[in-house]
Amino acid sequence: MQYIFNKTLLVSALTLAIAPAAYATNGLAPTGLGQIHKAMGGAAAGNPENTMTMATNPAAASFIEDGMDIGLELFVPVRETTTGGPFPVKRYTGNGTAAFAIPENGFKKTLSNGLSVGLTAYGNGGMNTDYGVSPFENFPMPHPPGNASGGIGIDFKQVFISPTISKKIGNNHSVAIAVNLVGQTFKSKGVVAPNTVGTDTATGIGATLGWMGKISPNVTVGLSHRLKTKMSKFKNHTGMFRTTGGKLDVPGATTLGISFNTSPKTKVAIDLQRIYYGKVKAIKDGFGWDDQDIIKLGVKHQLNNKVALMGGLNYGKSPVTSENVGHAILAPAVSEKHLSLGAEIKMNKHSSVSLSYVHAFENDVTNGAITTRMAQDAVGVGYSRTF
Repeated sequence: MQYIFNKTLLVSALTLAIAPAAYATNGLAPTGLGQIHKAMGGAAAGNPENTMTMATNPAAASFIEDGMDIGLELFVPVRETTTGGPFPVKRYTGNGTAAFAIPENGFKKTLSNGLSVGLTAYGNGGMNTDYGVSPFENFPMPHPPGNASGGIGIDFKQVFISPTISKKIGNNHSVAIAVNLVGQTFKSKGVVAPNTVGTDTATGIGATLGWMGKISPNVTVGLSHRLKTKMSKFKNHTGMFRTTGGKLDVPGATTLGISFNTSPKTKVAIDLQRIYYGKVKAIKDGFGWDDQDIIKLGVKHQLNNKVALMGGLNYGKSPVTSENVGHAILAPAVSEKHLSLGAEIKMNKHSSVSLSYVHAFENDVTNGAITTRMAQDAVGVGYSRTF
């Protein structure tokens, strides 16, 4: 067991070192964490499935089997901007980097006295745009932030490593805390602003609090709250985040979830989530975003003893409005509607493979002169092993 724990720590460290960004789906956040939850629209706060449930609600550690999970998602976003009105009619594509591989992993072990410990590592947000020609090329001074001939873009990555401890209260309830060790990198290309060069890194420590309760044999409810994480400065990009001196904090989030069985073979899960983008000064001042409310709905049906099928819907109104669409050229977080599908396949008593597919339907925001749009596809695979 110690060998497995040490190996999981190593995988987590490698995840932090190599993980690309998880890109804008619900604002700057992924629709869900873990391949089963992604296939179920992201619903996880009251839906204990495997160790990756802890990434949303750490109190799930008391309701899942001891084990480990490893997953990988291939994410393909389409980012475009068109101009018109007073500017030449032209379409710009920000897909210089077309696809991204996003790893994740988790581990959980039951101790004595109702305590459980766990660890998750995952991408929790980011953004990438890579324009060969800058959409700002015809903007009047002093607005053009980039070099037209050399292109323009940003690459923002954010990864969490979260040690977790959960305490069982009686047979049906648990409370927990996860310490979030957060790493960020930020890179810009062609952006003209004071102190805006190269690649930057930032770190921070935050926490997620959780409760989960089994209300009846067929109903489980959960509540989690991630505190805002204060990050260190992007020292080489203070010009881009000038109102905060180079800091881009991680917004807090509250998630209320429920799962219930509609039949012995079918489970429904629902999450209601609020992400507090408006409470982060760099996001509010820099992008004009307010808080975002998201609803996540998922279904899991056990087809037979080995195969379960999953589907889900996820909706969150885009924080990008016509008033701040200009900022969305570099950060086109305009996705709203998501459809997900997936399957879980039992390999043997202790092992299973899960598959997920998420499609973000094309959405755009315009102010008449500038239109920014995005669509996304993602496929993922996860491996689970219980001890």
